[in-house]
Amino acid sequence: MTNSWLGRVLDRESLDEFLQACEKNKINPMGESGEFETFVLAGPNMQGRIELDFEKMRSGNLAITRSRLVR
Repeated sequence: MTNSWLGRVLDRESLDEFLQACEKNKINPMGESGEFETFVLAGPNMQGRIELDFEKMRSGNLAITRSRLVR
């Protein structure tokens, strides 16, 4: 899997391509083995959006330092 999937919307049009990439790379498409993480910040069923402050860790991971709901 390449980083071309970062920030990309997984919709009906891209689902087949995503599933093929998962099969090719032996990745569980549900991410059950920790292959990827998702955090939803806004959506049509939400009462606003979530804003985050974060710090980049030495490991390259992000640590959320503050979150707030914006309506």
